[in-house]
Amino acid sequence: MMLNICKGQYRPIPSHYSPEVKELVARLMTIDPNQRPSIPAVLDMPFIQATLKNMGEKYEQLRLEDEARWQELSRKIRPLSTAPSTVGDGTDGPESARPKQDKTTGAPMPRQNSASIGLNRRPPSALDVCEMSPRPSSGRGTPNQNRPPSTRSAGTASPTRQRASPKKGSGPSGHPL
Repeated sequence: MMLNICKGQYRPIPSHYSPEVKELVARLMTIDPNQRPSIPAVLDMPFIQATLKNMGEKYEQLRLEDEARWQELSRKIRPLSTAPSTVGDGTDGPESARPKQDKTTGAPMPRQNSASIGLNRRPPSALDVCEMSPRPSSGRGTPNQNRPPSTRSAGTASPTRQRASPKKGSGPSGHPL
C-alpha cells in the first residue's frame, strides 16, 4: 500500500466526500513533496476554517453541558458528604456502618468525606488531557519551548542534571504519601 502511495497510485476518494476534500487529498498525495500544500496552507483553506469553527462551537457547547452536569452532581453529593455518619455499636449491622480497619495494624481508619477523596473535582476535559500530554517534537523546536535546552554533547556520557532523591516518607514522585 505504501509503495502504491509513493507511486501516486491509490484508490479514488468515495463520492460521498465533498469536492474540496477530494482536491485536498489529491494535493496531499502528490508524489513530489515540494508540490504538497504546507500545514498553514491547509489550515487556511475555507472549508477547513469552517470545520474548525464548527468543532470549536461544538466543543464549547459540550463543555458547558459537562460543567452543568458536574455542578448538578456536586449539589447532590454535598448534602451526602455533610450528613452525620453513624458508627456501628458493635452489634451485627451493615458492614458500611462500621469503620474500616487498617489491615496491617488493625486500627480503625478515619472516614473520608467526598472532598478528601476527590468527588467534588471534575475529571479533565478532552482539551485538558491534550494540553497535559507530551507533544512529539517536529524538529523545529516549537512544541518544546518550555523545556530547557539540552547541555549534552554527542561525545559526553555523563549527564549534567541529577535527579533529586525523594524525601523520607514520600512517594515515588516526591509527593507526601
